[in-house]
Amino acid sequence: MNSSIDCPSCGTRIDLDLATLIGAPWFECGGCSATIGIHYGNRARAQQVTAGWHDLLRKRRALARRAARIRRSSAEEEAEPGAQELTFMA
Repeated sequence: MNSSIDCPSCGTRIDLDLATLIGAPWFECGGCSATIGIHYGNRARAQQVTAGWHDLLRKRRALARRAARIRRSSAEEEAEPGAQELTFMA
């Protein structure tokens, strides 16, 4: 999960990776070398958001695996010899 902020000193856009930001309470602006700190309360909230994001990604991957299994199962059933094919007419 990426984000960006503008340096409060010079306005340079600073790209941030929230996971890295949680581990490092401060960083340096590449434009003016100003040291920028993240308030502890904001770091705690960022940890919660990041944990929620990772949980959603895990659930999404699990659903994708389940959908792939269902597709494979469906394809195998269609390929079985002697299976009847149904035709629907409107």
